[in-house]
Amino acid sequence: MKVCADKWKVSFEPTKCKTMALPRKRTPSKPDLHFGDCNLPVVNELEILGVTIDCKLAWSKYLSTLSTRAGQKLGALRKVANKLDAEGRATVYKSQVRSVMDCASLT
Repeated sequence: MKVCADKWKVSFEPTKCKTMALPRKRTPSKPDLHFGDCNLPVVNELEILGVTIDCKLAWSKYLSTLSTRAGQKLGALRKVANKLDAEGRATVYKSQVRSVMDCASLT
């Protein structure tokens, strides 16, 4: 990794790095990995660019977070809905609620 970093003139912060095993066994081994002088902690889930993935490659926590955020925005829209016309409600819905749910869209 150091050779690659030197070649491309990039630096890494080892204290921000984590490892996650993706085992197929019931009792996986947990290797002791090091990056430079720093020991990398083994975690059961990682959040990368806002997407949370666990060691079973399940998206349930990420989808739960998305639905909570969309629900909160929908609740805020309901509070102000009577002050907006139909076009205003549609605009707020599309920009606030649907944009959150589109992030999880598989189509």
